[in-house]
Amino acid sequence: MDLDWLWDELARREPLNVGGLVACGTEFVIAATSVTTGRPVYVRPEAHTVFDALKGSCALPLLYRRTISVDGEPIVDGGVADPLPVEEAYRLGARRIVVVRSRPPRFVKKAGLESRFLPLFFRGRQALVDAIRSSHARYRRSVAFMHAPPGDCTVVQIAPPEPLRTKRTSRDPDALAQDYRLGRQFGADFVDRWGREKT
Repeated sequence: MDLDWLWDELARREPLNVGGLVACGTEFVIAATSVTTGRPVYVRPEAHTVFDALKGSCALPLLYRRTISVDGEPIVDGGVADPLPVEEAYRLGARRIVVVRSRPPRFVKKAGLESRFLPLFFRGRQALVDAIRSSHARYRRSVAFMHAPPGDCTVVQIAPPEPLRTKRTSRDPDALAQDYRLGRQFGADFVDRWGREKT
């Protein structure tokens, strides 16, 4: 996966307002996975590290062979160690949590058959292998938290009712366009509903 090209294209076509993001006054945290320990890393980036943190947080092991480091910490996709970081959001003080998902609300991960081959691809990175192997268990725990949060917390999911046509590496333009439209519609519906609830 040419993640470098993707990020260059995004920067060219849809540049991120990094200054506004960092200076908005709202705490901004990016979930990633430490290559060294296999544990979640919650990065609070500064203006000069935002792009690397975002890029590293979606660098899928196996599909992206390079390693991205932020503040000396090599990181990969945050979905490995903390696929749905709702518990961390709660720990940080969030009490109304919005979760945007590409899977239906009741979806839970299962252990993958690929786990037996992981040591071949990640020699010398046993902590990362262990994190990948246990990712499904963390996912299930997060889904359980979302469906039964603490009494002082509300979790709202923006999620498709049925599985999307696209998968992680889909290249079908029609499927991508359809799911993109669905995502925009779900988001618009949520913003409208959120506005009515706050008034």
